[in-house]
Amino acid sequence: MLLVVFSGGSGASAVPIEWTVASGGNGHFYEVISAPGMFWGEAHANALLLGSGWDLASVTSQEEQDFIVSLLPTSPFQREHYWLGGYQPVAVGSWEWTNGSPFVYTDWWAGEPNDLNGVGLDWVALDWRSDAWHWNDLSNHSSNGPLISGYVVSTVPEPNTALLLGFGLIGIAVQRKVS
Repeated sequence: MLLVVFSGGSGASAVPIEWTVASGGNGHFYEVISAPGMFWGEAHANALLLGSGWDLASVTSQEEQDFIVSLLPTSPFQREHYWLGGYQPVAVGSWEWTNGSPFVYTDWWAGEPNDLNGVGLDWVALDWRSDAWHWNDLSNHSSNGPLISGYVVSTVPEPNTALLLGFGLIGIAVQRKVS
């Protein structure tokens, strides 16, 4: 049983949902957390507070993007955003995930990322525009606050303790038999 405690400024949310391997997924758990107006840095810090392995979500394929989007609400608003774990660490054009891996897949809106007016749009958010969710680069400034609805987190489940114990006992038995 997976128990997740949410702290900080995040709103209440549902139980994490696994993208099962049986359904073509990666076995990771995902959750959309409501946190209107939250900055990317706050969302990242709150994600890490969820426990071992939790962080803002990284998206590595169209299938993963589609799964995450299936968890998001169909927005009644003209524009709405949910933070992901992508950011520009230093140079414009160099994007990576919070785990340090570079982007191997992107789903930017046409014309994005645009670093609009050079104001430092260095963080990635899922962006709802009328009928679809794609990526947009946003700043971490308060001017984006009204657009932010929350953030998406994910985690890789820890190995099953019983399975690890079983492998350990088999290793001990083999070691004793060899000795």
